[in-house]
Amino acid sequence: RTVDPIRVFSSDTSWYLQGWCHTRRDNRTFLFDRIENMVVTEQGAGVHAAPKNGLFQPSAGDATITARYPEEIAPTPWCAVTSTVRPR
Repeated sequence: RTVDPIRVFSSDTSWYLQGWCHTRRDNRTFLFDRIENMVVTEQGAGVHAAPKNGLFQPSAGDATITARYPEEIAPTPWCAVTSTVRPR
């Protein structure tokens, strides 16, 4: 599948990628542990609205983090992902 990433988040001990799936032409959530043979393409990601119903709903006690990636593994115009995480 080709997916335009929208956000990365964790729920309990699992990490997820939410993105626009070109195959299904809709937002989908992917468990990182089940993703095989990931390939970064030269094609830039489109801009899509975040899914309204997700597995993770932030609360007032959550921290916001920013993860920055080297350009060679995130060749799109943006190379930072901001996500809200729950402190343990």
